[in-house]
Amino acid sequence: MRYLVRKSQAAVEAAAAAVTEAHEEDATALADAIVSGDTSSSAGAVRRARTAEIERRDEAAAAKAAYDRLRVDVSGIAAEVERAERAVDVAMGAVLQPTARRLLDEAKSLRLKFLRRVYAVDTMRALLPPGFEEEKQRLLTLIAPELMAASRVVQQDWRAVIEALKVDSDAPLPG
Repeated sequence: MRYLVRKSQAAVEAAAAAVTEAHEEDATALADAIVSGDTSSSAGAVRRARTAEIERRDEAAAAKAAYDRLRVDVSGIAAEVERAERAVDVAMGAVLQPTARRLLDEAKSLRLKFLRRVYAVDTMRALLPPGFEEEKQRLLTLIAPELMAASRVVQQDWRAVIEALKVDSDAPLPG
């Protein structure tokens, strides 16, 4: 579109130059006519050049106005696209939120089951009678990383419970 505006402006400049040239030609023709005693004028060439210049100026103004309008339309479209993208994000969140909530609840349940099993294995290890030291060590090696991680999680959970109880004596205890 800018190309069209530049092309129209170049046409205006060319038409203005044609008007100047027509004036010079008219002045020369008029001077020659006066010398030869002829009373006719070639002002028609100047009028035609001026008309062409006015038409080129109108075309350039129309091209510039069209360019400006399209530029405004593009910025309006960009704002609409941005609003639509935000609406899509909100809609996706609304659709995904129940699934995410369900998966989070399921993960919490699985974590609790896992911790209970780790503690059960640790309890079995501790209850093994003397003479099963090798088995005790294998079980400890098997669950030690999980036991330490589970211990940290449980400690964090209980710290949260203690903080909640400080504020509300009826706060729920972990089940």
